[in-house]
Amino acid sequence: MSELNSVKFASIFNELIKEFPNVPQHAVEAALEFKMVASKMQLEREEMFQNFGITPGRFHLLMILKGEDGFILSPSELAKRTNVTRATMTQFVDALEREEYVKRTDDPKDRRGMLVQLTDKGVAKLKEILPHYFKKMSEFTSELNAEERETLLKLMKKIQANGLN
Repeated sequence: MSELNSVKFASIFNELIKEFPNVPQHAVEAALEFKMVASKMQLEREEMFQNFGITPGRFHLLMILKGEDGFILSPSELAKRTNVTRATMTQFVDALEREEYVKRTDDPKDRRGMLVQLTDKGVAKLKEILPHYFKKMSEFTSELNAEERETLLKLMKKIQANGLN
């Protein structure tokens, strides 16, 4: 968003918020600022992932599998942990399987079930991306000192604990 658009939005916001005197203006401003920062961060993350030929959602799925014993989970558990539908998870798994980053295996505990397992190629893809990912994540708060980052982290956890899931 350009400076002009920010100034224009602020002007409109300040005019409209007056119509709602029971709403704390600073609370709304803080939430909107938080949303704007989050949107910018998301765009930068997407661009970084695009350079590696993967989407943020698929990267997240690979990271979840990497954290599991045997790098394996059911599609329904993956859908639950990534907050997507089973249909969307099927699309994720199909795409990652085509790239050979995951493979489907039979569930030994359920003859009708199937599991998704991270492959060696998927682990290698994560190792390729992770240094760039962690660098990008650290850049987002590089202007803050350690104390400010700790305060920001505490505040974000407090906001999340207040009903956000």
